[in-house]
This record gives sequence, C-alpha cells and structure tokens, in this order.
Amino acid sequence: MDNALDATETGDISRDVEDYVGHGTHVAGIIAATANNDYGIAGVSYNANIIPVKVTDTGSNIKTSYVVRAYEYIKYLIEEGKVDNLHVINMSMGSYGYSSNDLILKSSISELRSKYNVITVCAGGNGDGKGHPKTAKVYPGDFDECLCVTALDSFGNNAVWSDYNEYKDISAPGEDILSTFPGSEDEDEGSYGWGDGTSAAAPQVSGIMALLWSVKPQLTVKEATAAVIGTVNPVGTAINDRGTKTGSAGAIDALASVKYVKYGASSVGKNISLFKAKSTISKTSYVYNGSARKPAVSVVGLKKGTSYTVSYKNNTKVGTATATITGTGAYKGTITKTFKINPKGTKVKSLKKYKKAILVKWGKQKTQVTGYQIQYSTKKSMKGAKTKKVSGASKTSKKIKGLKSKKKYYVRVRTYKNVNGKVYYSSWSSKKSIKTK
Repeated sequence: MDNALDATETGDISRDVEDYVGHGTHVAGIIAATANNDYGIAGVSYNANIIPVKVTDTGSNIKTSYVVRAYEYIKYLIEEGKVDNLHVINMSMGSYGYSSNDLILKSSISELRSKYNVITVCAGGNGDGKGHPKTAKVYPGDFDECLCVTALDSFGNNAVWSDYNEYKDISAPGEDILSTFPGSEDEDEGSYGWGDGTSAAAPQVSGIMALLWSVKPQLTVKEATAAVIGTVNPVGTAINDRGTKTGSAGAIDALASVKYVKYGASSVGKNISLFKAKSTISKTSYVYNGSARKPAVSVVGLKKGTSYTVSYKNNTKVGTATATITGTGAYKGTITKTFKINPKGTKVKSLKKYKKAILVKWGKQKTQVTGYQIQYSTKKSMKGAKTKKVSGASKTSKKIKGLKSKKKYYVRVRTYKNVNGKVYYSSWSSKKSIKTK
C-alpha cells in the first residue's frame, strides 16, 4: 500500500487515487509493472494485481489517522469478499515521530497479519537527507509486526544513506531503480524514470512476497517471511559495514525464496560460510575450571535452530576449543570459531631475601598445569623484567640468584601448560616485593 485511501482533512473518502507526485506510481511499477509486453519494465511480482489506496490529503500530507483508515478499508474489502488473495501491503513511507495514533496503527497492522494473513512491508528510512543514515526507530517499519527494508547500492553494499538499527529485517536494491512515473497531461501513456530510497527497496520485497503466494496460495505470513529471511545473501562489508548494529538478515534472493516455498528449505542449499563475516562468538578466552565451556555463538540475521546449529569440541581442558556452526534448513556447510581455555593461575605466597638472591614460594596448581614462570624486575612496572621457567606442576619454590645487592625487586608468577606443541599461560599473579641483602 503506497499513498493509500484518499482521506481529506474532514475524513471524507474519495475515489480519486491519481498520483500527483509520482512516488506511488514508481513504487507500484516496481511491484507489478506488466511483464512480457515488450514495453518498459517488468514488475518483481510478475503481474500481481495492485489495489491503489491513497493516504494523502489534498496537500499531499500524510497522517497516521489516514493510514489507520486505510487499514480499516482494506479489512472491509477482505471481509466483504471484494478482494481475494490479498496478502501483501507495501508502505513506502514512514516517520521518526511517534504518537498514540501509532499504537492504533500497530494494532491495525497486527490484526491484518494475524487474522487475515496479510504482511505489511515498509521502507526502513533514508537518513537525514544529507547522505547520513539514522539509527532512530522509524514508524511503522520498525514495529515487530512489519517487515522493514533497508537499501543496497548497485554493487550490493549497504547504501550509505540507508537507515539501520536492530529493528530492520531485510535488504534490497534501492539506488538507481528504474520504474514507472505518471505521464504529463498531453501524454496518453506514462513515462519511466530512476529513483532512489528505501521506498524503492521495500516494493521489491513486497513483489517477491506476492510471487511466493502465487506459487503456494495457502502460504501463511510466517512461512512467507521464513522463506525470504531464511534464504538471504550476505551484504557486502567492504564499505558501509553495519556490523552487528543492524537487524537486517541480508539481501533478499527471489529465486531462492521461490525454491524454498516450492520445494522446501533443503532445495536451496546456500552455504553458511558466506556468512562468516556475520558470525560472532561471545568470548574467546576462558580460565580452566573443569567444566565444559560454551560461549554464545550466533550468525547475525539468521535464526539458531532454523538456519544453523552450534556444537563444541575440546572445550573442557586447557587448549584451543572449537565452536562449529553447521547450516540447517536452507543452509549447508560450516563455520568454525575458536576460543582458548587457559590454565588456572597461582599467586606468590612468600619471598625470602638472601645476599644477591631471593627465594620465591608460590601456591601449587597441579591440575592442567605443566609448570610455572617467575618474573622479576627492579621496576614496579616490570619493565625490563627477566623470566625463569620452572618445569613440573608439583614444584612450589625457586631461588633466584645473581641479583644486585640491597636492591628492591618485584616478583610475580603464572602457570603454563604445553598442549600439542603450543603453550597456554594463565594471567600473572599480583606482584610482591622484597629487598635483597
């Protein structure tokens, strides 16, 4: 739904849905411009029907109350049997403001979704108008009930101006999009033009979702959403990388979405390794405590259990452990994340001074330990410190000789363990000091 139900300031309903601006026509063409007619462009949906419902007043202003009335109208059309197979509303508009009317709109969107199997697809926002994206919530797009779309440039990267935050859902091309525009008064036929914005990205998602219902008319909103979200391609991270600050699952893939619906998730077979840059691990270093370590592992945009599972190996003893992300459903392949388990440390128990020597004693740490290291320096910062290695977990003392007479020394210790030719260290203990004789 773009520029819907014409409602004047007095609330009267008009049948005038003429587009005086061009925005609605551009959006409608992206969704459903006639295909295979050797003219102009073809809409993404491959000839879906459009119900134009205009939500601007005579001054081309939009109010939330107008949009609420539009939803009431759509509900009326469905309940009265005046339309059938209506499943997608496109809303290429939004606002950063929020009022009590927005809660009413949220309720209307939710009702059409849950009771009438209609999804609302929204533009995600175009920044501050100076090429800078915003991270503030945009309404109604960032409501959980909506599918919020961010824009990609012609190279598949995030458009520099496209808004982002954790409430966005999916991305689609939004720069240099050719589509229909209204013709002038002396033209019998319309014209075509280029447009930018999440307003141009959202209808691509809407059109693809409409295509899914043409493949499987009994599809639910939940299933259609799973198809487009579960088959995305990763967005390029070379420029305008949003990292983990965006909720967008990735770039929509029309063919994969259709195959998902038509043949099942296993038919898509996307390799999850494509999402390696989007995979995260909550912690990369632990201290041994005898229990299995399982840091949280996730893939930004994908759902654990639906698109991937996580398994762990060598995650109890000191050494390098692995967390393996294995694709499921529409995804195949694996991503491996590693993390370390270091030995438990110890502390200096006592220092005894000798002439040009110190006797160091420490607490024994015999589990998952190969030996100890003693570090000493005349500077509290430990600058220029020397290190002595003590092999054997059962040893708890070491006499350090050859020191300077009547000089203050700072001492600390740590444990280490050799595992498959690699050495793992505990953290250093707190320092103790003593002055030699």
